[in-house]
Amino acid sequence: MVGGAFGSAYAASKFGLEGWMEGLAGDQRATGRGAGQLARALVELADSGEPPLRWVAGEDAVDGIAQKARFLLAHVDALHERSTNLAHDDARAAA
Repeated sequence: MVGGAFGSAYAASKFGLEGWMEGLAGDQRATGRGAGQLARALVELADSGEPPLRWVAGEDAVDGIAQKARFLLAHVDALHERSTNLAHDDARAAA
């Protein structure tokens, strides 16, 4: 979920493809969202002083993102020790 230095092409392709597949799975359901209401919300966000990097539109989408976030955090927690043990000693000292 985080792109790192010198990994931009990898991150763009991996996360782009991952997001595309997740989106296609959701395309099979009707959203029930009004196009005009969505368009107005997008314009308001675009005109705001600091538009968000990401925005989730609709209660169903918010619930889905929250569920995915919980899944990802549980995965990080489950592998935290194994993952953090891979850091270089000089990286630990700098942190």
